Amino acid sequence: MQTDRLAACRLLACAGLLLASAACAPTHVQTTNAAVANAPMAAPELIIVRDFSVAPEAVKLDTGLTARLTGDGGTGTAKQMDEGEKVVGKVSEKLVSELKKRGLPAVREGQVVPTAGQPVLLVDGRMLRIDEGSRTKRAVNGFGAGRSTVKAEAKLLYSRTGGEPLLLSSFTGDAESARKPGAIGTMGAGTLADHLAISAATTAGTTAVSESLGATAEADSLRLAKELAEKVADATHRNGWFSTTASR
Repeated sequence: MQTDRLAACRLLACAGLLLASAACAPTHVQTTNAAVANAPMAAPELIIVRDFSVAPEAVKLDTGLTARLTGDGGTGTAKQMDEGEKVVGKVSEKLVSELKKRGLPAVREGQVVPTAGQPVLLVDGRMLRIDEGSRTKRAVNGFGAGRSTVKAEAKLLYSRTGGEPLLLSSFTGDAESARKPGAIGTMGAGTLADHLAISAATTAGTTAVSESLGATAEADSLRLAKELAEKVADATHRNGWFSTTASR
């Protein structure tokens, strides 16, 4: 009974730590090139978000025990491309969503076809790294062990249909999962049997919570896309385009 109460308390305490650490997952996006149009240019009427390119060698799959047991693990180029395309799709969706929150007329490429000569902005890029990390290490060791990581480079281009796109800004960014505590780091005093029982209960609950709160490559990509959207919005401000409403 005492062990059950202790396990429950520990589960609640760890859940609280995870909530706090999820908000502190490191995400950085920096502008590596920023230009303001020298000559008068027609104001763009649309922002088109292209799916970022991704090479299979840029994707590192989770081959840990948990991934294998749940059937989420895998190897091979086809699996790498499948996971890479999932992340790319999440990035595009999030970019469009965040740009719209800021009052910008954003769409994914293919949703709208620009008319001849219509001025538009293009958001394009490349995924440099998609590392799924290890769910097993995140759950057991924690504090950065087995962390997932996503890195990308992006560019903002001005284009008129049929013309050569003009580079306005370029960006690089990365995001990784929070350094949450693992089962080993949360075990307290007691017998070895108690440790194992508490650890099992804690890990089962906190791993599910942590994965839903941002300890995955897909979650990393969403945070990265949000920061990138902010940089794109800043670039449109510099050129005096669009009336945006900041929504962070």
